[in-house]
Amino acid sequence: MRAATTTWKRDISLWVEFIMMTMVAIPLAQWAPVNKAIHEYLAGRRGDVYPAIVGLEGTILGFVMASLTIVIGYASAPRFEILRGTRHWAAIFRSYTIASKWTAVALIYGLVALFADTDDAPNSPLALMLMLSALLAAVRLARVLYITEKVVKVVVNAHPRRPGE
Repeated sequence: MRAATTTWKRDISLWVEFIMMTMVAIPLAQWAPVNKAIHEYLAGRRGDVYPAIVGLEGTILGFVMASLTIVIGYASAPRFEILRGTRHWAAIFRSYTIASKWTAVALIYGLVALFADTDDAPNSPLALMLMLSALLAAVRLARVLYITEKVVKVVVNAHPRRPGE
């Protein structure tokens, strides 16, 4: 029962992050200085910025999924024996899935902004939601890169560690 409860709490925490981001972004985008800064930055650039963000987020999503696939491939390796019995084992995979979800959210916002936010009909809340979701995805990606680095060190280490080392 404990595992189901913690899974439920983790799923709720992702929704809480999303709701909090929305609750911050929409009023903030309506605030005159922020709204003006968004419009000035994106004026005449939306056709360049949004496709670049969509392409970048799609590439990052592919990287995270490929990295996860590689880690899963090495999951049964003897070098991971010690790690499999710890709470960190589940945290590794959870970090990859959370990064995938936030990157997908940023990708979806990018696609929506590509079609719904134009110079003729600017949508500051949507643009800010895209920026914030891309920022959250970048933070989650940094965590995945850190984990991937540690996994690579375990895989290529010539001398596997023993318990307590």
